[in-house]
Amino acid sequence: MKPKIAKKSTFIDMTPMVDLAFLLITFFMLTVKFTKQETEKIVIPGSTAQKTIPARNLLIIYGNKEGKVRVGITEQAQRDKWLLRMGDLYKIQFTPKELEEFRLLNEVPVDIRKMKQYLGLPKEKREAFYKQYGGVPLDSADNQLDKWIFEARIVNKQEANEDYRIAIKADKDMPYPVFKDITGTLKKQRANKFSLITNKEGS
Repeated sequence: MKPKIAKKSTFIDMTPMVDLAFLLITFFMLTVKFTKQETEKIVIPGSTAQKTIPARNLLIIYGNKEGKVRVGITEQAQRDKWLLRMGDLYKIQFTPKELEEFRLLNEVPVDIRKMKQYLGLPKEKREAFYKQYGGVPLDSADNQLDKWIFEARIVNKQEANEDYRIAIKADKDMPYPVFKDITGTLKKQRANKFSLITNKEGS
């Protein structure tokens, strides 16, 4: 007569493993830093300067090699108020949905008069619209960059009692007259202190 071998349970307690998985997921969610999505890639010039530009309370003016200009602010909570003030200037009313969409934009990509159309487009169609109509007007007849900067500074003073630090992120091949117009706009607003965003040479 063969001896009976007691059957052992094959159950494995997975609770510690599940707990560990959730801890790792939580850790990565809290520590990962997402790269801000810009409307288009800008090839910035090299520099030996190593001063770090702050990640908050910053107003950035972008310029591409075609001379198209964009402007953005880092404080997402202020963007809807910023757009509303510009809308008041141009007699344009924006819906709550449009304000929410604008709050997600890192920069102003188009003329304020085309903004409603831009915000109403699906995200996959915005790039083509930008290529056709992109850029904030900078001409003397309607210098919208001047107005965007002015209104952003007003909102920041009201909301945070601070003044935006200003930086220019210009493509290395951006036409010099456009750069001159940008700095002239800043000079008009007595914003004489600004940073140039560059790559560290050799990197």
